Formats: sequence, structure tokens, C-alpha cells
Amino acid sequence: MGKTALVLSGGGFKGAYEAGAIKALAEAGIVPDVVVGISAGALNGAYVSNLVAAGEFTPQRIEETMIHLWVNRATLEDMFYTAEGEFAPGSMGASSTQQIFHRIGIDPFKKLSWIKIGFDSLLAAREFIGGRFTSIFSHGFLKDVMESQLTPPERVIRPMTFSVAVSNLLGTTTLEDSSIEARHCHYETFRWEPGQDPAQVKEQYAWMRSIIMASCSVPLVYPPTKMQLQGQDKPGLYLDGAMTESTPIDQALHLDPEIDTVYVVLAATMVGEPSREPDTFLKVATRVFSIIAGRYLIQNYHDVLHMNERILAMREILDRDPGGTIARSPRNETFCRAAGFRSLDDFLSKRYISLIPIVPKSPLRGGIFSGIFYPELKLMYIAQGYQDGVAAIAASRQPLVEMGQLPLLEPGGVSARV
Repeated sequence: MGKTALVLSGGGFKGAYEAGAIKALAEAGIVPDVVVGISAGALNGAYVSNLVAAGEFTPQRIEETMIHLWVNRATLEDMFYTAEGEFAPGSMGASSTQQIFHRIGIDPFKKLSWIKIGFDSLLAAREFIGGRFTSIFSHGFLKDVMESQLTPPERVIRPMTFSVAVSNLLGTTTLEDSSIEARHCHYETFRWEPGQDPAQVKEQYAWMRSIIMASCSVPLVYPPTKMQLQGQDKPGLYLDGAMTESTPIDQALHLDPEIDTVYVVLAATMVGEPSREPDTFLKVATRVFSIIAGRYLIQNYHDVLHMNERILAMREILDRDPGGTIARSPRNETFCRAAGFRSLDDFLSKRYISLIPIVPKSPLRGGIFSGIFYPELKLMYIAQGYQDGVAAIAASRQPLVEMGQLPLLEPGGVSARV
């Protein structure tokens, strides 16, 4: 038996859909060995990884943690109030409109009784009028949630690998040797093993929370996070991983050579036609990010699927020795090169991956930020994610389909194993 990976896409408040799908996985007894998370998927992935490492990946614990977060927290009021007094001097979080409103005394929920009068409030008003702010919200809410809920298990029960994608605002795109080199997306990977030193685990969790905060930072909505990642020669400004990430499935396969099954949850890949033209800043931003979210991941999905098809086709035409093993012959070497592989060894190093997408049949209602204004949408997302997860798992356990019937991308679709 091989191992299982779980890839979670971005999608803002449509991340609630992922929580429903994850509950379906837990009910079916499917425990991932590797999790790759992007944006909202990074937060959900951290919860999954935490529960798996603690030996608590059960439907009940998912209800108590992830689903509770999406249903009872992550409201507009949470976003506005939890950041007060949480800012370090000079941090970009202090330059959010949220913090400026705190300094002036502007309160959309009317919990403050008057506008503040003073030198600092005048400076804040000047900053707002001059456009000297980097985002709408600060990281206060995310910081509070993660510090209170994403805490290290007392003991690591099960090995777990978790990788988070972030985008560097200071990254570069250059033309080198007739090819374009983009240096924007980075992964930070965390591994936990039974018997690991608790102090080391605690240190990893502190760093993981910072990385997740950056990966969830939708531009203009949250500020970028300044930090220096492992292997980087200088600090960068990191934000939403969905802005530049292109190969999360490949990342999962790279992390563990025994992965042969990948569940891909695509909450916001399909984008429907809006009911009316966007006429506010937030609606325009919502539409832009809805179009971007999942675009790279779906391309990576098809790349892996097409590689599966090439592997099946090559196995049909390559010569085999009397024992049935693919022969190391000049003919096979030539065929592999003609098919686009570097060599026969390169082909033999490839493995067939069973891809199981969990994706809504039609676009989820609203934009990726709509759930913050309409909490009932988050309940719908969770229910739909659970339903689609159950359907996908059931379909994956049906009799194998022939190569010509492999799906491109359908809810509950499953590729044949070999």
C-alpha cells in the first residue's frame, strides 16, 4: 500500500467547503500522510496536520476545531475587534485601515461611544486620507485563532508532513537562457515524528503559524509578512500563496516518494457569472481573486493526469524481458526519449498517481469574501464540501475504469490505479 496526500487550495471564506470535505475523509478512515496547503487551505491544512500528528483525526475533533472556527468565528466583527493592541511598532499590520479606524475611533459596530480627539487620531486620519495603508484588515484575528488553537500536541503519535505555499512580493521574474525564471513562490515544510523533542515541535509550531499567516494574506485585504525563509539569503515580503503557486500536487509527490493517491480539494476553482457587475472596491477585489484562486492548481492537476496517461501508454509499447520487467534496451531508451522523457531511467522513476478531486458540481454561491457578510453561506459551503467529499470517496472505491474513460475533472472522478 502506498501513502496518501491531501492538497487544499485557496478560496477565502470558501475554505469552509474544505472543512466539510475533510470531515468526509475522516469518516471514511482516510488519514493523509502529507498535506499541502495554499492560502485558506494552509489554515485548514494546519488543523488537519495537527490532528493527524496527535492521533485525533476524527469527525468529532474536526467538528470541534475546524468546523467550529468556520461556523462560529471568522465574522466581520471578529476581523475588526481582535487586533486592537496587537501591533508591533513599525509593523505593516499597524498600517491597515482597521488599525487606523481604531486610532480615530471609527466603529462600524458602534461599540465605541465617540470619535477620539488627540494628536494620534489626527495623524491616523492624515494617513487614511493620504492612502498610507497597506491593507483593510490586520493579522489580529488569524494570530489570535492560531495561538489559541494551533498548539503542539503533548505527544506526536503519527508521522506527518505539512507544506505551505507563500508568494514573495519582492520576488523576481527574469529571462535566462531563453527561458523565463520566476522566483516568487516558496514552500516551507514541517515534519513531525513520534518521539520528537517537544521543545523542537513547539518551535516548529511558532514558525508554522507565521508562515500560515503569510499564506492567508490576500493582497490588499491582509498585509504582507516580512520574514526570511529557510534557504533565502535575505528577508522577503510574503503573502497569499495562491497568487503565484503552480505545482502543489508536484510538491506533495516530491515530499514523499511513496505517495500514490492524492485528494485535491478545489473549493473555488470554478467561477460563475456574477449576478451583477461589481461596483465597489471589495466586489472588484473579490472578483479578481475568485478568478485567480485555483487557476494554477487546476493546471497542475491536468499536468499530473496527462503524465498518468503517458505512463500507461508507454507501458503498453515498451519491450519487456522474459520476467515481465521493462527491458533496458536501446529501443526502449529511444522510445522514452521520443516521448519526452530524458531517458529510460527518467521514465522508470515516474509513478502513476491516483488523483481524486473533490470539487462542487457548480460554482459555490458568492465570492471568496461573501461568507464574512453572509454567515449562512459558510454553512452551505461546509454541507456541500461534506456531500461532495462523500461522493468522491465512494466513486474512488468503485471498480477501476479503463484508460479511455479517465476523467478530466469531475466531482467524484477517479483515475485508474495500476
